[in-house]
Amino acid sequence: MPYGALQITDALYAKLAGTNKGVCTYKSPVERLILRYIMEQVDSARFTAPEGLFQPKRWGLDIKALHQLVFEAVQLAPIDSRKTLLRNIYLAGGASLLPGLAERLEVELSTLAAPTIHVQVHVSPWRYNAAYLGAQVIASSTQFESTCVTLENLDEFIEQLNSAAF
Repeated sequence: MPYGALQITDALYAKLAGTNKGVCTYKSPVERLILRYIMEQVDSARFTAPEGLFQPKRWGLDIKALHQLVFEAVQLAPIDSRKTLLRNIYLAGGASLLPGLAERLEVELSTLAAPTIHVQVHVSPWRYNAAYLGAQVIASSTQFESTCVTLENLDEFIEQLNSAAF
């Protein structure tokens, strides 16, 4: 279920309709209001946690939202690169696994961008295993043995880091 989706009640309705396989429908305003209440009271964390990325005030934070930060970063680029950057936004990391995050970010960025610019947010289908795949590539490289830090030389490595000038 896309917890970061634009219409949370629609997502909940779709999920419930899918589980009930057409036995129950929740179409009246009263039924939708009840669903919204259940969503907010019983299972609010699953819905409010991702929403805080787009409305930080829900978390009690006075900071900019994710889409605003991304848009500002694009605006810092040269003007002739901005259109290309908005078409090539890639999400990575654990938060990218939030269902509906890419779609929501795309919609929010589209509201900030000029109407003629087509915003595209991409996510890798392998992002769930990306850290494992990266570690596997590094571990299988020929230089791994000479570059890895073992438990035996960890203290020496930490001393080198502490004495290094940054």
